[in-house]
This record gives sequence, C-alpha cells and structure tokens, in this order.
Amino acid sequence: MNDEQIIQAAASALERGNPQRAREHLQALPEPSAQVWHLKAVSFQLEGRHSEAVQAVQRGLSMEPGNLALRLLHADLVSDERPGDAEALYLGILNDYPNEPDALLSYAWLLATQGDADGAGIVMDRVPGHIRANAPQALGIDGLIALHRGKMTQSREFLDRGLQRDPNSVFLHSLQVAQASVDRRGGKRMVAHMGTAAATDPRLAAGLGYEGRYLSHPLMAPIRLVDRVGTVQLWIGWIIFIMLVRQFWTSAPLGWIVLGYLTFAIYTWITPPLLRFWLKRKGQL
Repeated sequence: MNDEQIIQAAASALERGNPQRAREHLQALPEPSAQVWHLKAVSFQLEGRHSEAVQAVQRGLSMEPGNLALRLLHADLVSDERPGDAEALYLGILNDYPNEPDALLSYAWLLATQGDADGAGIVMDRVPGHIRANAPQALGIDGLIALHRGKMTQSREFLDRGLQRDPNSVFLHSLQVAQASVDRRGGKRMVAHMGTAAATDPRLAAGLGYEGRYLSHPLMAPIRLVDRVGTVQLWIGWIIFIMLVRQFWTSAPLGWIVLGYLTFAIYTWITPPLLRFWLKRKGQL
C-alpha cells in the first residue's frame, strides 16, 4: 500500500473503534506527518491515554501549527481539565475560521457542558441552518441547551430527532440519560437509553448507570424540583406565597413557614454530597 492507502486504512480502523490496529497501520509509514500525528492522537484518546494523545497533538502542531483538525483536537483534550484554556483555544480557532461548523459546534458544546446555555445558544445561532437542523451533534447540543433552560419537551424532541439520524450514537443516548434523570416522567426512558449505550460502550454505560442511580434516588426529588423550576423562580414564588398568607391569614405562624423554607434550602444544599458519599460507601456509586 502507498502512504495514502495506509492513512485511509488507519482512519477506517479508528471508525471501527480499533485504535491499536490504526497505529499498526501507521507504523508502516517512514516519517509521520501532521495528519499521521492527528490519527495517532485520536487513537490514544479512544483508549483514554490522555497524556500520550496530548503529546501526539503537540508533535503534529510543531510540524503544522495551523492544522485545523489538530487544533480542534487539542482544545477538546484540554477541555476536561482546563475549560478556560479550551475556551481560549476555541476562540483562537474561530478567529481564524469564523464560520467553521466543527469549531462552532465544539465551542457550543464546551459552553453548554459548563452550564452557559445562553452563550451556547448564541454560538449555535452561527451554525449553518442545514447543519443545525440535521447533524446529530448539533441536535444533541440544542437538546442540552434546552435541558439547561428547563424545557424538557423541547430537549427530548431534539434528542429524539438526533437519534433518528444516528440510532447508535452513544453521545445522544448519554444526553437522553441526563435528560431523563431530571424529568419526572423519564425513568423508563433513562433505563432504555442506558441499555442502548451499553451495547456500544459498556464502560460509558456503567458510569451513566452509577450517575443515574444517584440522580434518580428518591432523596433527590426536591433537588430535581429546584432544577426544573429554577432557584430564582422558586424564591420569587415563596415570597409571593408568604405575602398571600399574610394577606388572607393574619394569624398564620410565619415563623414556622420561614423555618420550613430554610429547612428546604439547607436540605437541597447538603443532600447531594451526603447522598453521593452514602452510595459510594454502599458500593452503588
């Protein structure tokens, strides 16, 4: 095989989820190029060998600093541990490639996973319409944005459309698990999507199973209520409730009502870490 055929064989091996085989193909090349270092970095990333993936990216960038695929992969590798640095890398890429769909989607995903739904939405508005409406990754990001905004039905619709286009996407099934875990009607769907994810990536599904057990625990019900309604909205609603009580029930025990709210607030603050600690002690997390 010539160099181009070897690179194509390595890329095909990666698509099949066989990073070791991909590197075996690449070993036949006399001198690695930036493209080869990118493929090696992806192979290491698939195996969870983070430091080796970063080193491979850096080797590739030393040969071709402007390589878009390497720059995107570098930002992706950095995002888990240093999201601020990843954001700077994405902004640098978008400064050079303002309309690059992969860069826009990756940056929007970073913002969405950091809880910045508004920022992610602004970036998604720059994605070409046909990609946003049809690409599974774009539909997944829009689903996560809707989830952050508490729009459960809209979130589920985005994710369902994405799965229609890519039924085996672990990315989308994972988001469905997250969506179902905060939707009071989503228990059966959460289990179904965990099962589908397990068929593709058992390690990921195991992690989702542990997280789903934590998020769907009965003790988390009040926290799920806060997530659905929103802290500010809940606080405003409580103030209105107290004003109405004072207006129509002058002898109401306001002290006990305020104490009840403070108890609820403390519960939502201390329960998540204590529940996670308890489940870990029981070996369920």
